Amino acid sequence: MSLLIDMGFPAMLIAERIGDTVEMINNTYGHLYPNRHEEVAAAILLDGCLAAECKAP
Repeated sequence: MSLLIDMGFPAMLIAERIGDTVEMINNTYGHLYPNRHEEVAAAILLDGCLAAECKAP
């Protein structure tokens, strides 16, 4: 499961794949998700920049 999490698959998809619940995935493997917060923040900033906020005139 840790490989799937590292590859970016959401807990919901992993849970469906192994026939378990998102809650179980989060309870068991949740410690692997915090390191993804920086990636999410960077993606949001990049998306905002691409949407015109950061484009040069």
